[in-house]
Amino acid sequence: MKKFVFSLLTAILVVCNTHAQTSLVATLNHEGNITAYYGIDALSQAHSAAVNGDIITLSSGTFNACDITKAVTIRGAGMEYNYGMMPTVLVNNFKINVPTDSVNVLSIEGILHNNVISVNKASNPIFFKCRFGALNSYYNVNNKNTMQNASFIHCKVRSYIFLSEGCTASFDNCFVHSPLKNGDTNSMYYFKNCVLQFTDGKIRYGNLYGEETYSTISNIGTQSILYNCVIHSPGNTAKAYSTCYYNVANVDCFSTNSNTTNKVESDFTKLFKTWTGGDYTDVEKYDLTETAAITYLGDDGKQVGLYGGSLPYDPAPSHPKVTKFDVASKTTADGKLSVDIEVKAADY
Repeated sequence: MKKFVFSLLTAILVVCNTHAQTSLVATLNHEGNITAYYGIDALSQAHSAAVNGDIITLSSGTFNACDITKAVTIRGAGMEYNYGMMPTVLVNNFKINVPTDSVNVLSIEGILHNNVISVNKASNPIFFKCRFGALNSYYNVNNKNTMQNASFIHCKVRSYIFLSEGCTASFDNCFVHSPLKNGDTNSMYYFKNCVLQFTDGKIRYGNLYGEETYSTISNIGTQSILYNCVIHSPGNTAKAYSTCYYNVANVDCFSTNSNTTNKVESDFTKLFKTWTGGDYTDVEKYDLTETAAITYLGDDGKQVGLYGGSLPYDPAPSHPKVTKFDVASKTTADGKLSVDIEVKAADY
């Protein structure tokens, strides 16, 4: 960790001394050697120069997205405003098409994206502390199983996520709006300590044929598993055919399950401090009331939803992030230059 922090600070010093007029910076760490790229296309430039296993670190600010074709680690400054820092925002649609690597996997952390990500190929990718607009795992007759064993941790999905045939994804302590899958296929979701919002309106999920489907709890299929989640569904017609335990919902969507661990609470004001089941907003925390937090418990005896389980939701990036960098305007009488640096990360 000390070596990484030192490398991070060294890169920032280089940026400040050689390119102070540019606020958008991407650094590429290849085997300890750091190269800096500047401007709105810095991510694309760093990705072009990278090889599998490299680390790309992005500053706060807005970057043009680029197609990801390498098993690299991409680290942003965060998906929301915290510690006095602005988030790292990627704009425009982009694709993920990463060939399987026996050693390295794609990892993306701490970014905010409002558009559509199309996953054409990715094995064991990790998405950590990101806020996405929408994600498609495309299906066609020659390209099944496009996203295998994807892990989403402390993420938020604003619009929808679609799994095509043979895809698998797990979500831990996430907010997910409109999870969808390609009919009753062998695709599988695993949700634990999540807040899930379904809709009875049609959603265009942008698959190969541009079809539309309804987002309902029964849509995610019999292969999916839900534990310790809070579920909002606008109607009582969609049943939970998935394996469901220790969840709470605003409607009785568990009538097809024989277990009695699932609960119904139709009044969301008794569940959440501020959320009433309305549209997604970035400012909403989705935290339970004090009463609900001790009333609706998961299989581990802790509260259901985002802030339960062994790793409660926290949007702060896990990697060290510079939150303060002050350099004196001039040196002291004995030739010393005062530099004040503050680095923070999530407290785990």
